[in-house]
Amino acid sequence: VEDEMKASVRDVILKSIEDYKERPRADWVLAHPGQCVLNSSQAHWTREVEEYMVSGEIEAYFEILQGQISELVKLVRQK
Repeated sequence: VEDEMKASVRDVILKSIEDYKERPRADWVLAHPGQCVLNSSQAHWTREVEEYMVSGEIEAYFEILQGQISELVKLVRQK
């Protein structure tokens, strides 16, 4: 039973990781369970930080992150 539970959680998290690139972030946040959003966004954040550091455009990524935070604040305030 425990192995099936782990497999189920892994499957849901992988789906949310894959779905991240498929829809706007605010829609993605609402479409997946909170824990999956936390885990998936950490995975994408790590990858994106590495990409922007290698490219030397970390300031541009800072602007993107600020936009994402603003978007989430608006989302939370709507409810």
